[in-house]
Amino acid sequence: MVSYPLKHLTQAENQEVWGPIQDDEALLLFGLIRVMRLKRILEIGGLSGYSATNFLAAAGEGASVYTIDINPVAKVGPTHITIQKNASDIMPADLDHKSLDMVFFDCHVYQAQMAAFLRLRAANIVCDRTVLAWHDTNLHPKKFSPIGTQVYGGWAHQPEERQMVNEIRRMGYDVISFHTEADAHGPELQFRHGLTIARLFKPLVI
Repeated sequence: MVSYPLKHLTQAENQEVWGPIQDDEALLLFGLIRVMRLKRILEIGGLSGYSATNFLAAAGEGASVYTIDINPVAKVGPTHITIQKNASDIMPADLDHKSLDMVFFDCHVYQAQMAAFLRLRAANIVCDRTVLAWHDTNLHPKKFSPIGTQVYGGWAHQPEERQMVNEIRRMGYDVISFHTEADAHGPELQFRHGLTIARLFKPLVI
């Protein structure tokens, strides 16, 4: 039986966290990285390093996890590379001129994230096989945060991530959002921040 390294996921059952990814969502990304054997991962927006820790645990030996943040982010492992700069200024050299397996967008600034994506895409650092992921794309069932924006169906905690997902979809990416409906929430789980995953589709050879 496989023993999965999950001791780093330490949140309470109600998942009421602000900033870090919720552990249920971290598990989904952990499984995705394991299933697809992703090794080179960039996260845009690092905060306390909670997601980077999860990515390193999932990717295992030989992984490289890069974190870019305008604020300093502490390294959480020997193969965690931190880059302190505006995401819009990221260069291929920051990523060793090698293509990425996954990019995780979580800095909540549309212009900076799109600029990073377009530059890395033009340099083939983000290539056709690169998985794209966004945090905070779900709607909350009510206004939990002062920055929440009311839209049809609920409250958008981070509208910038939702805007970028829509733009990426228009660019031809296949997109799936892992969201909850409003009636899925209650005292035991008041909100789900939400994940969205995208990748360019290539027809399967048959």
